[in-house]
Amino acid sequence: MNTHSITLSHKDLHLILALHTQREFIPHLDEGRHQELMRLVGQAGEGASLKSLVNPPSVGLYDAVTVNDFSAPASNAMVCRIVLPHEADLDAGLYSVLAPISIALLGRPLGATVTFDAPGGSRQLRILSIQKEEVVV
Repeated sequence: MNTHSITLSHKDLHLILALHTQREFIPHLDEGRHQELMRLVGQAGEGASLKSLVNPPSVGLYDAVTVNDFSAPASNAMVCRIVLPHEADLDAGLYSVLAPISIALLGRPLGATVTFDAPGGSRQLRILSIQKEEVVV
């Protein structure tokens, strides 16, 4: 369970709401994940603009997020970015905003531990660092 508050930037909220309005154009959309993302947006507080960091910083779209995967055989760190569905590339560490890992991390603060169900079973991650990225969309 994720117990930390959720903070999203104005820009992230705008992009996610635009995705919501265009959902009929997303191939193979998992409606359950989409509804989970929209619940997350409903719970989120709105942060300042993407240019200013929320204190503590929280995970946003396109940020380079280093996490420690406690559920791996040997606890290890990995870097991932949350992107729009058409930009996803798992080999490059780019996860769709609709992926379970993304929904678990999005809006969570530095140091948070999140748990989510993945295809291989339950996973637990701790956010070790967040490198903010400003992307012109």
